[in-house]
Amino acid sequence: MLRFVIIIGFIFILTDSFCQENLAVIIKDYQSAGCGLLHKGDKIVVFRPYEQSDIWPCWTENGDWCNIDSSMFKIVRDKTIFKIKTNPVKLKSQACSQHVKENFDMINVDYCNIVDRIIKKDFKAFKEFIDLIPKVDAALSEIHSEDTWPVINSYTDSELTICVDLLDEKEIIMLIDYLEQEYVGYPISKFGEYLSLYYPKTWTKLKSFYKKSVANK
Repeated sequence: MLRFVIIIGFIFILTDSFCQENLAVIIKDYQSAGCGLLHKGDKIVVFRPYEQSDIWPCWTENGDWCNIDSSMFKIVRDKTIFKIKTNPVKLKSQACSQHVKENFDMINVDYCNIVDRIIKKDFKAFKEFIDLIPKVDAALSEIHSEDTWPVINSYTDSELTICVDLLDEKEIIMLIDYLEQEYVGYPISKFGEYLSLYYPKTWTKLKSFYKKSVANK
């Protein structure tokens, strides 16, 4: 009985040591659809699937993302993920696709224009992107949530700080609550830890609102 409990405890420790997102390294050359050729030793960020699967979403250091078989990488324990770059060409291509345009036309929003301005460092466009949160649902919500972290990661810390300064308290709390949602935390579920590492100025501004958001729940 004692041995059984120890085994169960050990399994729990192993399982609990994995975050939703993890730093990993490629263990052999791998040709992927979406990320191109990944070389042995390349660092990637992998995201544990919600359902048991051998296929994991992954992000490369140059900003590409794709799916990868779990046999192709090894998770690096106790190491933080790198700052995930945004591929602006890929972001704009998806945001300006006919499918996305048709969906956002239903709520009279030029989503392509908003994303294009974000890529061009129009700080007011970030506010417009955040203000879409209560307006999107169903297919629109899926599109918007998937673009949230690529949009954030397209800015530097100083630039994102300016973006946050344009938001009022209600919008900031709305953004924080949004980032906490499971379907938005992809590929970054531990947003506070990530922002404190790579967006320290921005996180300093958001932190007090985050505490207020938590206190009100």
